[in-house]
Parts: sequence; structure tokens; C-alpha cells
Amino acid sequence: MKRDQIQKWLEEGYQILSDGEPKGIEGTLLDSVNKLNDEEPQVFMLEDLLKWPDDRLDKLDGFSDEQMEAMDS
Repeated sequence: MKRDQIQKWLEEGYQILSDGEPKGIEGTLLDSVNKLNDEEPQVFMLEDLLKWPDDRLDKLDGFSDEQMEAMDS
């Protein structure tokens, strides 16, 4: 996963990455994320992902290189 893609999702109004898919949430952010983490193990705050080192982002599951390239175009 690339840092510029995460920034693009934030600019588009998404707040979280859930099972490899950017999503917006309604209501309070904390309540929504807590509920998702009870149901799905792969939920990340996009703002937090921007702080991760590149090598850790590269290991993040969810998208293949082809999917990432398609999103960039």
C-alpha cells in the first residue's frame, strides 16, 4: 500500500480501511471503529496508516499491486 493512495482516500472523505477497502463512517468515529473491530480484524484508521513506515505499509493486506495501480489511474 502506498502513502499517496492513503492520502487520496482521506481527501475523498474516507476515514478507515476495513478488510482492504476504504470506507466512510457515520456517527462517532470511535464507536464505529470499535464495532468494526469486534466483527472484522482488519480495520485501520487511514490517518494512522500515514504514520506507518513504508516497509510496514508494503506488508498491509488488502490490495494486490494491480489493484493499487488501477486506483492510481
